[in-house]
Amino acid sequence: MLNLDIGCGRRKIPGFIGIDHIPWDGVDIIASIENLPIKTAVCNKIRCYHVLEHLNHPIQAMEEAWRVLKTEGIYEIQVPHFTGMADHSDITHKRAFSSLSLDHFCENKIKKRGIPPYTAWFFNLDRVKLNFHDLNRVGKQFERFKVGSLVVKIIDFLAAQNIVIAERFWGRLIGGFDHITFWLRKI
Repeated sequence: MLNLDIGCGRRKIPGFIGIDHIPWDGVDIIASIENLPIKTAVCNKIRCYHVLEHLNHPIQAMEEAWRVLKTEGIYEIQVPHFTGMADHSDITHKRAFSSLSLDHFCENKIKKRGIPPYTAWFFNLDRVKLNFHDLNRVGKQFERFKVGSLVVKIIDFLAAQNIVIAERFWGRLIGGFDHITFWLRKI
């Protein structure tokens, strides 16, 4: 079972092969997601957290992930959400993401929305999740407030009920969402 952690940095997930374009300690393969030195259709899972927003060619990166995944393989992507400060706080970010950003790569979304595909290869979108705050990252700030983490969990729950409404109508009122996670399955 081959699992890749693309853009792993110093925090590679145990049991995954770490790929990064920077030779951090713990990186197994130094390479770009836009040109992976991996055979075709050999990976079960790819985790790609906070990488796509930095790329000049995200479509090429999506194609490379599709190429190395086995059929039914999972591509888990996390990127800053367009309403949050994380999207605007790093000068190397080249784009923002919404719940609709990857629909043009997903056959089930192309058919449902009647939108044109960007490519001749497809994923299916299995799940999308908005995160108001990453409690692992900002949890200490919320420890000062006895109900802080409960409030974050409630906001995440409410956003999950209808992501598009959360993005469009009330996300900015609460200060935005830190990031959004997509689970794509190769078809």
